[in-house]
Amino acid sequence: MRIIFIIVYLSSFLFALNISSSGLLDDDIFIYSIQEGKDSHSMIVAEQMHNPRNEIIFNGQVNKTKPINGEVSVDIEVKNTGKLVVVSLANEREEINPSYTLNQRTHYRSPGVFLNKKVFLKRYLPSEYEDDWFPKWFLSGVVSSCSSDSSREEQSDDVDYFMIWENAIVQLGLIFPEPGEYIIYYIKEGHSNPLYKKKVVVLKNTPKVVKIHEKMHDFVEGDGYLYKTNKSRINKKKRIRNHSITKLIIVSKQNSSKYIVPLVYPWPYLNQLVISSF
Repeated sequence: MRIIFIIVYLSSFLFALNISSSGLLDDDIFIYSIQEGKDSHSMIVAEQMHNPRNEIIFNGQVNKTKPINGEVSVDIEVKNTGKLVVVSLANEREEINPSYTLNQRTHYRSPGVFLNKKVFLKRYLPSEYEDDWFPKWFLSGVVSSCSSDSSREEQSDDVDYFMIWENAIVQLGLIFPEPGEYIIYYIKEGHSNPLYKKKVVVLKNTPKVVKIHEKMHDFVEGDGYLYKTNKSRINKKKRIRNHSITKLIIVSKQNSSKYIVPLVYPWPYLNQLVISSF
């Protein structure tokens, strides 16, 4: 009996993954699991910067959230229980616009997320991307600017950010219960037919980037365009909203199992998906 207990105890570590994130995050991190064939979720981590209510209604459920002040510290072990695990980083302003639609482009930065000490979701701090012309946002009265603008004042990385849609999922990671071949269907709100479809091969404990718009910028919008403007409001918002994803449906090619994956906010950055498995 003791031997069986030891085997079960050790198995819980052999079939578990460590998820960690530590550093400057503006704004949110959500980690939740999805059971195969179920249209529901189990929230594991929900931390937000701009939500004074300390709760969020997501997928028909009220989820308690933990307030954070621009810095995250998450270090958890997640066991393989046959569920799909979702890791998402978001930009939001719940206290201003709790409508769960893309509002305007404001500021975002991320320390990244690690999976068993490997980079899973990429770190995004503008000071590390000085040669990248994607629009950036600045505090201290300095106007928003692109890094290619020679008039841009130098700022330390605790005050500069990327200009990213608020009330949006920015980075998304999926941890599958087992490796194999899957088809991912990208669904926008109010539609059943997919906007995009992607066949992927998931490898064990090996993060892999999946892009809808190949050979394009990390922050290309869902419509395939990269909007270089440094304005917080742009006239293509309706088009971008219409190319933002609110749900994924994932089907295994091995056994036809299906996962219905709701997203906390719309997801316009379809080159920001990373996959791996237990």
